[in-house]
Amino acid sequence: MPENRSDALIANSKLTNVLAALRDCGKTTVPMGLALQMVDKQKTVESCIESMNNVNNTIIERHGDLNDAGQYCVSPQNSGWMGYVKEYSELLQIKVDLGEPFVLYQKQDGDNMVLGWTEDVKTPVTLTPNIMADMDELLVVTKAAEEKDNVQLAGNIE
Repeated sequence: MPENRSDALIANSKLTNVLAALRDCGKTTVPMGLALQMVDKQKTVESCIESMNNVNNTIIERHGDLNDAGQYCVSPQNSGWMGYVKEYSELLQIKVDLGEPFVLYQKQDGDNMVLGWTEDVKTPVTLTPNIMADMDELLVVTKAAEEKDNVQLAGNIE
């Protein structure tokens, strides 16, 4: 694994995209240990989304009006709309710590660059540009170790 990696800090505004990308990554061939880490990360993201929704509900109660059904709601017609927009925007900008990012190893294979979840890149994975973009903070792409030449020296041993 690469040295000097920092934890992945993701803005609340990106959490739903990150969750979808993690699920899509799980559909690739992933080593079991990494698959378990991805499931743990998904649970963490789901928890963060739930917390963000709870805070958003509080902001709605603070700035919204009760409707006929007895629920708080906000809309541009509400007097508290600007306050809601300001606080919700701040909420979306808050970054949550999702721990260590995942490592993708890249290796040149003929004319193509291939990615893999393990350093030997024996099982290449294909991640769409959208997944790569959504998981930007959660992925560290590093060069795979160069394969060692298994050359044995032949000669007369006396």
